[in-house]
Amino acid sequence: MVRLVFMLFVVAANFVMIDCTTRIGYIYNATYVSNDTITVITYRNTCSECICYAFFSNVSSSYVGLNCYKSNKTCVLFANYSTPSTMNMNLNSTFIFIKKPPTQNTTAGHTVAGDGTSGTGPTQFDQALDIYVDPLNRSVYVADFINNRIQLWVANVTVGKTIVSDPTLWNPYYVSGVQLDAQGQIYVSDYYNSQVTRWSRNGTYEIVVAGTGTYGSDNQTLSYPMQTDLDANGTYLYIADCNNHRIQKWKLPKNGSAPLTAGITVAGGNGAGSTANQLDSPFGVYVSKKTGAIYVADTNNHRIQRFAVGDTQGVTVVGISGSAGAGLNQLNTPAGVALDPNETYIYVADQANHRVQRFIL
Repeated sequence: MVRLVFMLFVVAANFVMIDCTTRIGYIYNATYVSNDTITVITYRNTCSECICYAFFSNVSSSYVGLNCYKSNKTCVLFANYSTPSTMNMNLNSTFIFIKKPPTQNTTAGHTVAGDGTSGTGPTQFDQALDIYVDPLNRSVYVADFINNRIQLWVANVTVGKTIVSDPTLWNPYYVSGVQLDAQGQIYVSDYYNSQVTRWSRNGTYEIVVAGTGTYGSDNQTLSYPMQTDLDANGTYLYIADCNNHRIQKWKLPKNGSAPLTAGITVAGGNGAGSTANQLDSPFGVYVSKKTGAIYVADTNNHRIQRFAVGDTQGVTVVGISGSAGAGLNQLNTPAGVALDPNETYIYVADQANHRVQRFIL
């Protein structure tokens, strides 16, 4: 998230208010990387203390920006921007810029998993359909669809490790989704077996949490489940039940207890269609951690639908219902949806357009 504010500084010792019209920019969950001169300071309460230091320090009057770290309450201030500029994702940091970073091409991505070839090796995938990024250590879990496995890629490691695939006990038949809860338990969408299974953090099979192992359309069964998401408390698992054109909500069993035998339809379930109470082959689902609203990648309708808690009528928030296209306000078979931590932006995996789109909510 990027935010611009005007700063008003108060110098308490002399009771002087200094009106500053400099615009301060914030990029949350990001760290700026620089090879130039830096200054490291600590703060007591908020990142605003570091901003004051950047403006009024006798050490340097020309700081261009800073990283503010939450865990150890330190700030790293930059006297200049590097060329080229580099920004990394970091859930512990906010990048604050006083002077705008230099304009540059930002279209190049950084490969964190896979070598770009299809295969079964530890550096390969065969149709990676879903990912989960651990917010604590940035490890990446990948649903490797055709290879029937979940691959774990530890941050900065170039070889993946198979964490879910046990043909001697319970082997998934095409893995279409992956999700982790706060305890590190792994939820796997088992596409052709039409169920969702739970595995321990170390990859040991535990139980079936949703579905029966055969496809169906009642509340006990699923039909080709795709991606999943958890609510804010980790109590319910939401499942994109693709071939039933609906989103199912299942209460998760506590350790040692038996799973529930039926889910609840919370979106769609009225046959394939494009009206407000219908979906058509949804691939992705995201549950707001603030409001509980459900966001659905309504794939064959080329739209993102939002369902408020308890509502059966969805609202199109991205795309044009039933109209595939490559315009900035259009989607073409969207396959995934997510919100940023502050729920200011919505991100869409715009599958057939080969792009990721970001929209302001």
